[in-house]
Amino acid sequence: MSEPDLDRELEALGAALRAIPTPMAPAGLAERARVRAMAEWRTQDDRRWDELMLAVLALFAWTVGFTAWALFQWLRGGVVAVLDVGFLDLAKSVTVFTLVAWTTAGVAAVVLGLHRNLARRNV
Repeated sequence: MSEPDLDRELEALGAALRAIPTPMAPAGLAERARVRAMAEWRTQDDRRWDELMLAVLALFAWTVGFTAWALFQWLRGGVVAVLDVGFLDLAKSVTVFTLVAWTTAGVAAVVLGLHRNLARRNV
């Protein structure tokens, strides 16, 4: 085949392709896809927020635990010894610090739950 024959054949093919009607998406498909994508985006955003909140709350729990331990060590040499509260026993100390850590974790869970409930109401 020569070049002019190929050009004519390509022109004819192009004209035939232009004559074919463009397929249309069903009514509402684009809107449903957009709504679904936005819901997925919100879910991912909520997960990222939850992970960030848990990391911050874990850091807060460690900070509170360390601060309580440092404060106890400071008080043990002064005020606690004078008052003779009896926290010098290791088992009691571990129990107190464990309760402080659990309380902090409980507060973190409540705060996270409240945040999640508020976020669901706003959606």
